[in-house]
Amino acid sequence: MAAHVKVPLYFVTGIVLVKRILIADDHESVLRRIRAMLESQPGWEVCGDAVTGRETVTRALELKPDLIVIDFAMPQMDGLHAASAIRALLPRVPIVMFTMYSSAVRQEACNHGINMLVDKAQSALLIPAVQELLDAHPSPPSAEQNVA
Repeated sequence: MAAHVKVPLYFVTGIVLVKRILIADDHESVLRRIRAMLESQPGWEVCGDAVTGRETVTRALELKPDLIVIDFAMPQMDGLHAASAIRALLPRVPIVMFTMYSSAVRQEACNHGINMLVDKAQSALLIPAVQELLDAHPSPPSAEQNVA
């Protein structure tokens, strides 16, 4: 009698379902920390980063990530206004605001298209927040994710 083995879909179809994440913060050390946290998760990659609000909007439109992690306090445009602009251009992309000003922006965050708010003082909550949003907003595989 042959045993039935469950084979993950990506082995059967040849498609690797990598989740692409854009990160935005005006401090290089924070960007490095966020990148390390996110890329430690299997199947997640940081597809780009930005250090200003305007650059975040431009990079989001250019890269079309599966999710965006954005800070509130950034030069040229704060994270709330950048999130609003991104929401208008990419309405289906979930946005996590990762900031030390969470109590100050909590009320406004939802009005600006932020799906989740994570305080930097509780950085261990970033991974579960990102996972929850990626699970809730599955993206179809793109041609770039197809492996031969």
